[in-house]
Amino acid sequence: MDTEQFKIKLLDIIHKNPNGFTIDFNLNPIAKDKGFYVGLTNNNNKDFNNAVNNLLKLKEDFKHFKNLLIGLWLDSESKTYFLDLSIFVKSKKYAVMIAKLFNQKAIFDIKNLNSINIEY
Repeated sequence: MDTEQFKIKLLDIIHKNPNGFTIDFNLNPIAKDKGFYVGLTNNNNKDFNNAVNNLLKLKEDFKHFKNLLIGLWLDSESKTYFLDLSIFVKSKKYAVMIAKLFNQKAIFDIKNLNSINIEY
């Protein structure tokens, strides 16, 4: 699929899931029942086209990572959406370590369906 088709399909997913989601780069949902999603980037561009273009550039920058995901989440404090590269991690310990390494505000607990703030 070309970039424009990707943007159209991604925008449709965003409209259907305004509180957030995690999908693969084929725009398919991820089926996990436990573990954690961890963002690797802080892509909070307010312009959708710029955000997606930046996401695709970041994907290329992180090409050495396997199984990159797309994560959309809303920071309720700042009312800002983030469209980030994310990864799946089984262990909370490693998820927190990775989050700190990449200066993330939170990780997402799949089993309990909630964000866990990172303490620095």
